[in-house]
Amino acid sequence: MPRFEIRYARLRESASLVIEPVIKSLDATLSIVELEDLESTGSLLINCLGAAPYELAPFLTNKPYDERRLIFAERDAAAEFRRFGRVAAFPMSYRTLRDLCLDTASKLGASSFKQVPQLFTDPVMAGFDIRQ
Repeated sequence: MPRFEIRYARLRESASLVIEPVIKSLDATLSIVELEDLESTGSLLINCLGAAPYELAPFLTNKPYDERRLIFAERDAAAEFRRFGRVAAFPMSYRTLRDLCLDTASKLGASSFKQVPQLFTDPVMAGFDIRQ
């Protein structure tokens, strides 16, 4: 039985699916959030890999910025996504991705794991580089 839930949305159906297996490997329930519900309260991971910031904007008209949102985006678009929430730029290591997911889950009330927050740590490795 999963220990906690992580709310997750994918801006594009064609977005990279690398995040979802990481969430499931954490013994977490992956709770899919529809794009129309992105402004609902609570912590949320948004996969914007392969998307542009203007694609996210129509879904966040009433509440454009929320620090409880963690947006995954490519490094070259990360700065533009920061107007919507916290941003984690890809590529990143597996450990960093895992820790970000755990940090978001903890905001949902999970507390049975060790947190090691690593937002925007450099150097960010290419893909899931095992050097970290």
